[in-house]
Amino acid sequence: MLPPGSLPASGLGACGLEWTAGARGHLAAPDEFARMSADVSPPAEGREHGAASGGGAGGSPGVVPAGEPSAGRWALVALVHVLVLSAFAFAQPLFDVLTRAAAFFVARGSTAVDVWGLTLGLVFVLPLAVGLVPVLVGLVWRPAGKALQLVLVAALVAVIAMPLLTRAMAPPGEWVLTTSALVGVLGAALYARWGPAQTLLTFLAFMPPLVAGKFLFDPNVTKITAGGGAGNFESVDVQAEAPVVFIIMDELPLYSLLTPDLRVDEQLFPHFGALAADSTWFRNASAVHDNTAEDIVALVTGNYPTDEELLPIAADLPRSLFTLLGRNYRINSRQAVTDLVPDDFEQPEQDQEPAEPLLQRLTGLGLDLAVVFGHTVLPEVHTRELPSIGGAWSGFLVLGGDQGAHDETTDGAPGAGGGTAAAGAPKEPKEKKAKLPRPAEIAADFRAKAFQGFNAGIDANPDPALYFLHVILPHSPWIYMPSGTYYPGNRDFVSEWGSEEWVTSLEFQRHLLQLGATDKLLGETLDRLRAVGKYDEALIVVIGDHGVCFRPDDRARLLTDTNVDDVLRVPLFVKRPFQREQVIDDRNFEHPDLLPTMADALGIPFPWDVDGHSGLDPEPPERPTKRIRNRAGNVWEVDGKLPESFPALDRKIALFGPHPTWDDILAFGTAHDLVGRPVADLDISGDGGSAEVRINHDQLLTMVDKQADMQLNLLKGRIRADDPGELPEAVAIALNGVVCATTPTYGRTEDSAEFDAMVDSAALRPGDNEIAVYALDGGSSLRPLTLRRTPVGRSTVSGPWRRSNLGAANNPPKPPAAAIPVTLPDGRVLQARPGMLEGSLFAAVVEEDVLRLVGWSADVARSRPADSVVVVLDGKVVFTGTTGVKVDWPPKKYKDENLRPSGFVMRVPLDALGGPFEGRVRVYGVSGNRASEVTYATATQWLAPQ
Repeated sequence: MLPPGSLPASGLGACGLEWTAGARGHLAAPDEFARMSADVSPPAEGREHGAASGGGAGGSPGVVPAGEPSAGRWALVALVHVLVLSAFAFAQPLFDVLTRAAAFFVARGSTAVDVWGLTLGLVFVLPLAVGLVPVLVGLVWRPAGKALQLVLVAALVAVIAMPLLTRAMAPPGEWVLTTSALVGVLGAALYARWGPAQTLLTFLAFMPPLVAGKFLFDPNVTKITAGGGAGNFESVDVQAEAPVVFIIMDELPLYSLLTPDLRVDEQLFPHFGALAADSTWFRNASAVHDNTAEDIVALVTGNYPTDEELLPIAADLPRSLFTLLGRNYRINSRQAVTDLVPDDFEQPEQDQEPAEPLLQRLTGLGLDLAVVFGHTVLPEVHTRELPSIGGAWSGFLVLGGDQGAHDETTDGAPGAGGGTAAAGAPKEPKEKKAKLPRPAEIAADFRAKAFQGFNAGIDANPDPALYFLHVILPHSPWIYMPSGTYYPGNRDFVSEWGSEEWVTSLEFQRHLLQLGATDKLLGETLDRLRAVGKYDEALIVVIGDHGVCFRPDDRARLLTDTNVDDVLRVPLFVKRPFQREQVIDDRNFEHPDLLPTMADALGIPFPWDVDGHSGLDPEPPERPTKRIRNRAGNVWEVDGKLPESFPALDRKIALFGPHPTWDDILAFGTAHDLVGRPVADLDISGDGGSAEVRINHDQLLTMVDKQADMQLNLLKGRIRADDPGELPEAVAIALNGVVCATTPTYGRTEDSAEFDAMVDSAALRPGDNEIAVYALDGGSSLRPLTLRRTPVGRSTVSGPWRRSNLGAANNPPKPPAAAIPVTLPDGRVLQARPGMLEGSLFAAVVEEDVLRLVGWSADVARSRPADSVVVVLDGKVVFTGTTGVKVDWPPKKYKDENLRPSGFVMRVPLDALGGPFEGRVRVYGVSGNRASEVTYATATQWLAPQ
């Protein structure tokens, strides 16, 4: 009989598992298994005599010591170990979040292909791609490959440890990253020196497919992969024929529309006023949830939100407005965060939204999940540096965001929690720091286009039709003027306010201006209905899903004892078919009452039992209180009667007046009586000393096009002074010799202060505009401040623009190693040298008739942002911009607050680039007589849109 293990081993292949055959047959012992399937050297006395002649660990490349596994077996086992560790480090934490927030996929319109692609990519493709690096190196030189494998193992173990340490350490903070790195190093050492550690990872080879399968077959995820609109739906045969127009406006509080006597302010919002004149206005309507999706479900199903885990999809909600009308009505539906139309209720082909390419969808999904993952595993002290995931379901890297309370907003991506208050008695909010949203450029916004696309879909077809729109307006970010034009502003979703009174008031002003733009779009809807002959016969419903609070040291949306009234009270207008008289109804109307009300208005016997009651019932049920809840299930109750006054309305009146015009809204500021007065008529005396002012995007003032969709209505600036006493408490801004805004300063430091002010487009003139900034010392006395304007390079070449590549996709230009001369518009010639300034370009995208450039540049050695940023095309300076946009990302590592305003966003007119060109765009930062070309992020979009 041969002793056990004396027969040749027979490999079973997968994961390096082997069976050692003998007289009785047995699995290899752990130490023996480690020698065969993992790259662990046996004890010296157990090595083959040939090992010495083979070179050992430090031998020549390509020479594998005797006793070590073959190259193929080593590579296979190494990849398996990376797959296992990656599943624990990345896939499992993300999948755990996504299964609890599958609405993330619903709001994005993700398909089964997207979910499967995400799963396979996260569990297998990306880990294998990374794991192949040490494997390929190891096939050339085993010691180097093993070293890289250890580095990869250390990194993965550190990521696995990070969330565990965050929960274990009190308080979690800076030491979490250091401790996680130490755990990673210890884990790698254990992996290298202790055979059972590798054996364990090999036995866990089943984990990656298990993690993937557990996610894909989770009940919530299968609803997405099976098709959220698929299922068996009750067939309801209705006799109604009136067209139905249902518009849900996001983040629209009732008080924003009101005058002091609780009427619609027809001066500011004439189209809301016109609709109210023909409608039943349920003035005491209220939301029942502070989360958009939950409240929309209440609106279209007639039921209150429950604790049951339902997704906002047709399969989970088979009884809704859409199934009530869908058998007899054509459905034109544009839903922002829900998918409630069954698949077999086909929409008109022209109303279908074109699908994004798969690669583009997966790329956006991956980038967003990278941000979600950061919020999931990092301690709070570090998640503040990440883009917010509150208030939106996608585009986190583009949207940016104020990081004040990313985990407390009730709308938004996975991980956006719902608060921790006990039911009916929410905890006091934590002490908050006064923080401003990070400014960022925004181009033509999708929200107005979505509204306009909806309006265009209202047709003259006589067949019954349901036109449904949920639009993210007047929701933040606030970038629209009442005329419908937009301005460079922040793209942030505000979650809570700091203690700066002026900041909150300014955002309130911008909210009202954007509500004016929303009113204009509503007017286009009403005009379209009249144009196709459907206005009179239509059932028209316009409602806000929830409100918003504008009060310092309070939350914008997450419910608190102080903001609950602002959030739950929303406008609701219901125009019944052929209704022509106004009815104001102050009954306690809650959102589940809307669907029964609509059925009543259409003369449809309601086929289901629901929680709501028709608002047209002359004898409404007794309901003494209103109830609203958040995602955590906490409930707030308020009196069900309409109050005689609202604190938020009182604040609006105090800020802007009882019956303001848009001129009054825009003149709001420190000394509004100065707005519109010529500077020549005012007392100008003294000087600003060392104080210097820079204004973001001021180069746009040199090329104003009054017909363009974008105007520079938001003037954001920074004042620097050597003497803190020279920093003014307030400033006045003049355009073309006339005061256009007055504003206090905020965000004061020892040597700087900031200011923001809205200006009327009427203050701008075509072409070049003169701007001046004055310290406002009280009364009409102004003290001029030194304004540093950004010089603008102009091209005399004109001609048609041919959209061409700005370079190869994902292959941006590389800065040269040697100095090159750069001739500035003022005639100076600088030798641009690498390393004199730091900076990077993150985006270079053609949008309409401009090239948008986003990045940062700073003179780190001198602790200041770059003075200017120049755009060079084929060696010629064609445009000059400025820094001034606050950033947290790269300058944060320098731990220098002076570098925060080093971001830039430039919109370079395409005609400034001289028409068609094939050369590359290059970007340089300039500080005094120093200049350096920025680096270019590999993710920079260098292709013009098709």
